[in-house]
Amino acid sequence: MRGLYTISYKPKYKPEVSRDLLKLTKKLNNRFEEVKYCIWETNWLNEFSQHQASKKIFIIETEKDF
Repeated sequence: MRGLYTISYKPKYKPEVSRDLLKLTKKLNNRFEEVKYCIWETNWLNEFSQHQASKKIFIIETEKDF
């Protein structure tokens, strides 16, 4: 039906953080204390996709000026 919208409860997504990601985060924090960044793993997407990623890749998003 067109024009019909519903609001439903959806739990907040809490990905499982790997040891490797924690190690990398610690190194980034020690080396680049002032930089704001976002870091995540591509395998977090496997939970939501039909085609599964076979490699673990870390994505680091930083400030534009960095």
